[in-house]
Formats: sequence, structure tokens, C-alpha cells
Amino acid sequence: MGTRCDPKTRTTILDHCWSARIDTMVTDPARPYNSRIVVDACRPYERLDSFPKVAQSSRELAAQVRVKYPELYR
Repeated sequence: MGTRCDPKTRTTILDHCWSARIDTMVTDPARPYNSRIVVDACRPYERLDSFPKVAQSSRELAAQVRVKYPELYR
């Protein structure tokens, strides 16, 4: 996400969003509101042709990793 997002142009802060009393950031349970941030880390549509391809392991390597570390893939 850090390499796909320009924080200045691809983030939005939303203030006074409804939350819940269980939210640890809520300071007044009678008014359960907080702030949120929206991060647009998608590939930019206007640069789809020139944007670097998504890194992905081969099926063979993924299978070898699953065999080597089966406890991680339960």
C-alpha cells in the first residue's frame, strides 16, 4: 500500500462517523462517534497501461511453500 498510494491525493479523512460503545477511541459512550480514513491504494485507472505489474509467485513456488510450512495454511 505504501508504494501505491500518494497520501496527499489518495486519502480522505471522515469526521464524526457513527461508531459503537465498544470502540476504544470513543470518549463519551453517549455520543459514539470517531474519525476514519479512506485510503485509495488501487492501481490508477489512467495509468493501467504503464503501471507496474502485480508481483505474484508462480504456482510451483506457492506449492513448495505450502509443503514446507503446512502449519501456516490450515
